[in-house]
Amino acid sequence: MEKFTAEIVKHLDPDVLADFGKAALNAETADDFVNAIMIGDCPKCSSTNLVSCEQDPDIDNPCIAHCFDCGVYWCTECRKPLSAKEYDTHHDTCPEMKYLEPPDDFPDDFLDGGESPG
Repeated sequence: MEKFTAEIVKHLDPDVLADFGKAALNAETADDFVNAIMIGDCPKCSSTNLVSCEQDPDIDNPCIAHCFDCGVYWCTECRKPLSAKEYDTHHDTCPEMKYLEPPDDFPDDFLDGGESPG
């Protein structure tokens, strides 16, 4: 895992790395850090009182977040507010989802500790 982490950090833009550092310093818990990095602030009210819907049994999608302050649900990739009928279908039309697919030459075993690409 250290090799994997070092490989990722080596390629991060310095501004992104600085944002990670700020998020880590401001987080009270590991979940707060992950939410800051993976979800960000609410696109409607800018609250940080939010959660990924990955653990919500009715939604079960890490790319959807929920704000406890204003109640909005949104796509964490394109930040579009979502209605309940879009929870299962938005990923098919989200313009940002295409960037989540690994490149064709990305090694299948990389996440399992295999060699890094390139």
